[in-house]
Amino acid sequence: MATRGDRERFPRAQVSSLSVSLTRSVQGRASLQSLLGSGGLEEAFRRALGRATGPAKGVPRDSLALLLSAPFRRLAAKGVPTTALRPRSQLLDVPQRFEDLRQEVIFESSGVLSRLPRPLRRAVLGSDRPPLVKRSDSPRFARPLDDSSYFVSSRYGQRGESHHNGVDLAAEEGTPIRAAADGRVVVAGFEPGYGNFMEIEHEDGWRTLYAHTQRNYRKIGEFVKAKDVVACVGSTGRSSGPHLHFEIRDPKDAPQNPASFVFFSSRRTLPE
Repeated sequence: MATRGDRERFPRAQVSSLSVSLTRSVQGRASLQSLLGSGGLEEAFRRALGRATGPAKGVPRDSLALLLSAPFRRLAAKGVPTTALRPRSQLLDVPQRFEDLRQEVIFESSGVLSRLPRPLRRAVLGSDRPPLVKRSDSPRFARPLDDSSYFVSSRYGQRGESHHNGVDLAAEEGTPIRAAADGRVVVAGFEPGYGNFMEIEHEDGWRTLYAHTQRNYRKIGEFVKAKDVVACVGSTGRSSGPHLHFEIRDPKDAPQNPASFVFFSSRRTLPE
């Protein structure tokens, strides 16, 4: 958590110079993987923080270097090369073809990034606003549709006079729907609003719901593994077109925002 002291040590005027310093430490390297294997990425960040003596004065460089390297470790694991990094006003900047991976890395690293002092977060992300923190007090949920098969047509939250308890993922009819985590099918049937739908219970009483399906492939009592195909996209019930309505409910049966648990690409999203 940033303190007043953090803000004093990282004045706004020096944020851009710190970003440049960090950039020079990473650019020109053979690959992120080679840096990670030798511990060179953290060392590069330590040196950059050391050169930015004004902003970094009094801050434990070792811990900051570890925090800063976390999202780059995730980028490397996803196959993004060092040459793809092209920082301008922010360090974590990549060409458009890698933007989905960048957004996913920010989501997956949100807990770490939220712990950075605000000006350092600005240098890395171009904004000092903390990212939406990924929930960690639940099973590890995966996307119920394959990456390239959907766009987000409606988000969780207030929608007119009613509350939308899930996220709508528009996709072609018949698109496979996959279980978001290991679990057991506890509900499978038809309801006028949801149409064909299914609920899977996961560890500690968490549940996921899949609605408007064309067809459910699993029956009540069946155990499934994460990413198993359990149904396919349809437009049954109260629906304006083929899509999956996906909900996550906590052990008290309260609906939760799926975007706090699962990354959904912003590039496959309809405008507000």
